[in-house]
This record gives sequence, C-alpha cells and structure tokens, in this order.
Amino acid sequence: MKQKILLLSEARHGTTYAINELKHSSQHSSIKDMVICYEPLSRGLEQKKQCYDCLKSLNFSGEFDNSLVSSKLHKFYNNFMDVVDGCSKDIFVMKVFVSHIYYTKYEKDSKNFPKTTMKIQDVISRFDKVIILNRNFKEYIFSHANAYHFPKNEKSWHISTRGDKKDDFILQPKMLEEYSKILKNREHCFSETRKYCAKHNKEILELDYKNLGSLHKEFAKFAGINKLKCSTKFEPIKHNYETFLKLNPSVQDLF
Repeated sequence: MKQKILLLSEARHGTTYAINELKHSSQHSSIKDMVICYEPLSRGLEQKKQCYDCLKSLNFSGEFDNSLVSSKLHKFYNNFMDVVDGCSKDIFVMKVFVSHIYYTKYEKDSKNFPKTTMKIQDVISRFDKVIILNRNFKEYIFSHANAYHFPKNEKSWHISTRGDKKDDFILQPKMLEEYSKILKNREHCFSETRKYCAKHNKEILELDYKNLGSLHKEFAKFAGINKLKCSTKFEPIKHNYETFLKLNPSVQDLF
C-alpha cells in the first residue's frame, strides 16, 4: 500500500457523507486504486461484514480470524493492517471512531461489547497520514441523542433522516454523564493524535463538520491527487438548538 490515511472522528460527525463521497470518487474518476473501509474496529453488529468487505476490496483471499476483535483487539488490528500493507492499491482510507479506541460504549447491552482498548498511538503508527474530523459538541449531542435516545423512526441513524430531528427532549443525568465522557475522550484522543503526528512527522488534516463542503478539494490536496468528483453537495441543516439548550442547560457546562 503506497499511502494509508486514517479518518479519525466520532459518530454524528459527518463521516458517512465523507466515506460515501470518497467511495463515489474512487468509482467514478481516474482514482481506481483507492480503497475506503468502514469501521473495522467497531465491535458492533455490522463489524464482521464491514471487516470482510474491506478485505475483499483489498483483494485478500487468505484466511483471517475476525473473532480476535472481541478478545485480542491489538492482535486483530495488527493482523488487519498487515493485510493492508501487503495490498498493491495506491490509497487506503479507514474510518475509526474515538469510541472504538477509548471505548466508552453506549450500547444498551454492554455484555456484548467487551471493553478492550488500544492506545491511539498504536493505531496511528500503522498509518502515513491522519484526518481529524471534528464537530461542535452541542450539535453532536443534539444529533446523537436524536438518533440514539429519542429516535423518531427506525431510520434515525440513516443519513436520509438528518433533517428530521426533535428539539423538545430532555436528557437524563446519566445521558449527560455519558456524553461528557465521550467528549473528553474525543478531545484527549485528538490532542494525543496531534502530538504524535508532530513528533513522527506525519501529515495531519483538520476538518470540521460545518466545512465538509470543502472535503473534495482538501482531501485531494492532502492525498496529492487530482480533484475529486462531487456526488452530493454538503449542506449543513439548521436545527432549533435554542429550544434544545433551554430544555437542557447543563449541556453548556459539559465542555
């Protein structure tokens, strides 16, 4: 693999849009040798499929023990990245959430999600470059709570419902405590990532949700390739955050 790029972010930060656009560009442009992989470290219900879909994209035909993701995460990760290194593609992009590394998982059934963790430095060490995709913490909580705690329908996580949000819900103290942990871990992870990249001369690209419209231009420059073809224009949706914050004043104190 000639160039490995880590997309480091968190849920509800616009990563689905970013990944979809990169995949579209790799399929409908001159960049045919770019592989984009989706959350192999998630340990969620879709992890196995996502892992093997990625391996297939890498043209890997050998045996791979995916079960290690739940018991020996560090070994799983290094085995996975060894496959990536052995691939002849030009560019590899992998999306990882901070919560997959620090693992303050908010799943209702925590028994199904072992709290095995990795050091962010160990994750970054296997990549050449890192993209940090950030988002305003109030917008993140509003979006995540809508999808997870107060879903309007069964497609609450889907990108097609991003404009359909409630603003009149009240977060319980336990929910606020969990969001506080996630946000603190996010900032610590991003801070450690910046330090590691500076120390080891790894290029880093800082993006923000509100500026995702510049993704194609910024990524192309960062990866040293021709401008990417845009499939869907990114347009941030304006929600009624004022009502949400009035009903949940403690959100302002989380960060």
